[in-house]
Amino acid sequence: MIALLLAVLSVAGTPEGVDLDALTLWESRARRAVEGPKSACYTLTGNVVITARIYQPATMFGRATSISTVQKGPFVGRIDGGTWKLFEVDLKQDGEPVESDLLIGPFLGTVPAGVPRSKADGPPGPKDTDDPSVSIGVSGKGLDVQSAGVAARSTLSNVVSGTWSDAPSTLYARWNDDNRAVELVVETPLEDDTSILTTTLVRFPGGQAVPVAIQTTFPRKARVGSGLLKATLMSAQAHVHGQVVDGELLPTLESVSGAVGVLGFTVAFEQRTTYLTAQRCH
Repeated sequence: MIALLLAVLSVAGTPEGVDLDALTLWESRARRAVEGPKSACYTLTGNVVITARIYQPATMFGRATSISTVQKGPFVGRIDGGTWKLFEVDLKQDGEPVESDLLIGPFLGTVPAGVPRSKADGPPGPKDTDDPSVSIGVSGKGLDVQSAGVAARSTLSNVVSGTWSDAPSTLYARWNDDNRAVELVVETPLEDDTSILTTTLVRFPGGQAVPVAIQTTFPRKARVGSGLLKATLMSAQAHVHGQVVDGELLPTLESVSGAVGVLGFTVAFEQRTTYLTAQRCH
């Protein structure tokens, strides 16, 4: 009865002309936004900040280890027809250039393998594939993560677009009177495990056609990856905020955070990508 009453109150405050039962319409609008701007080519600039802490429990050979790192730098990106052609970060740690092992690419649009890169990266090679091999260690410079597509990183990178895959999903729309917005809620299985669901909330201010915020939350703990390599993803979440330009969503802020347990290590991480400028390509 309480749930039914809340649903009635929510619908009662819905503006005229906003149909919460038109789920196919709201889903198609959300899917369209996630696909990125397709009507034009844009060059975007901004900053990336990655913070990570690696924990290794004590063993019979040594004490517990905890080391932090911060990597940051400006980026330049280009998205054309919804596909990223360039996303390069001048990524540095303690003033020294570092490779893109921890870098997570943009969430909106199609991001081909190898496009999110650091200026310090070498020529494209095996590390630009989706092979889920991973090694983690601690060096004199701090955190050292060498990856050829870490399973958890790959899962996070694909979660927003993966929400709109062919996987069976449960979805419903509601009116949030506090935010004066339609919220489309989508529950999608994580990878092939239908018992583990991610929840994505897409917010349409005033019931407009283009959303300005997308938020995905994971279960408190989830096993991801395949084969011999399995990672535990903990308290992960991803957020996209944007603005509407010519009827399409352009990102202004993307963030992802959580923790990954793999190979006896736990890595807590957060990445914030702030978009400062967007110009049509010449």
